[in-house]
Amino acid sequence: MVLTYAQTAPVTEALLKTFDGKHPCQLCKQIEKSRQNEKKPVQQIEIKKPSFLLLQEPFVFVAPSNFYVVGWPMSRPRDWSKSPSFPPPRFQI
Repeated sequence: MVLTYAQTAPVTEALLKTFDGKHPCQLCKQIEKSRQNEKKPVQQIEIKKPSFLLLQEPFVFVAPSNFYVVGWPMSRPRDWSKSPSFPPPRFQI
């Protein structure tokens, strides 16, 4: 549409006419006509109010009575410097 309007008017005016919505082209008219004729499916959505259980006593997090302190990392640093016990796999093509 810009090119059509630009043949008879300046480019700025052609751009304004193209995008202002007051000068629809044939394609725009067909799209609008199709939208009006389009039948939308009627869907009933039932919205229910959420119900929550009322607790009589507040919930409290309690630490376990017995637990083990585990050091991190599990292995000793001197084990990190060891090379692998087997060679890496070799892929053949």
